[in-house]
Amino acid sequence: MADTKISALPASTVPLAGTEVLPIVQSSTTKQVSVANLTAGRDIAATSLTTAAVQATNSGGLALKNAGGITQLSVGGGGGDNITLSVATNITPANAAVAISPTGTGTVAISPAGALTINPTTASTINNTSIGATTALTGRFTSVTATTGNFVVGTSGQGIDFSVTSHPAGMTSELLSDYEEGTFTPDLRFGGANSGMAGTFTGNYTKIGRAVNVQVRIALSAKGSSTGIATIEGLPFTSSTFPSAIIDPSNTWVLTGAAFVGLASTTLYLLQQTSTGRTTLSDTNLSNDSDLRLEVTYIV
Repeated sequence: MADTKISALPASTVPLAGTEVLPIVQSSTTKQVSVANLTAGRDIAATSLTTAAVQATNSGGLALKNAGGITQLSVGGGGGDNITLSVATNITPANAAVAISPTGTGTVAISPAGALTINPTTASTINNTSIGATTALTGRFTSVTATTGNFVVGTSGQGIDFSVTSHPAGMTSELLSDYEEGTFTPDLRFGGANSGMAGTFTGNYTKIGRAVNVQVRIALSAKGSSTGIATIEGLPFTSSTFPSAIIDPSNTWVLTGAAFVGLASTTLYLLQQTSTGRTTLSDTNLSNDSDLRLEVTYIV
């Protein structure tokens, strides 16, 4: 074969198959080597690669694949600013730290098909994090401790669901959706009026679910001129259509008393126990210095 310049040779078909051979000089002897063997057996250290940037040539981005050709890491897929890691990731060095810090309206979404486990070996802080649920049985915890804040119900009517517990056949709800405590001013009336009445009127309440516990103390300095049956108006919540009543053995009435909340109302009716039975309490049973103390629990 006549000598031919390289520039005069026909172009090879690319990509190369790896079986093509090239002449090399090895130990002063000219030998041949296949393209596939040019770098075989020689490791290329990442530290020996120096580049200012690696840029994808199209919107497919950059992909790192395993020996089976399956993408393990992709960067900039679709031309966007994204990184997708498709394998399990373990960061194990003792001094390793991972910071995910979106700015502005950025969000971090963790959506595993299986379980998500956050299990630091020491106490950690998770701020402004919503772990939630668009379907049932998501967002589970072994235990949760609030150290500097509270567990806040974000929507009225939501709460703690005890439906996993056993219940009788007539159960209608196992959702604890409300808790309140506060004060109110009880309004003592005789026959629906309180003309000239004076004194100290104190009320406290605690509401757990549908149950409301009310404590009332009325220390009169003047009972006024109104007459009729005694009622206490202004309970903090309207009662249900089921009656509620309680005997108050610790009251300071002259006679043993009782009280009941009206149906679907905020009115407390006062009773007295006599030798012939219970009758309604009226202005004639109280004096200008009467001291009423009672506690009633009713259902809303």
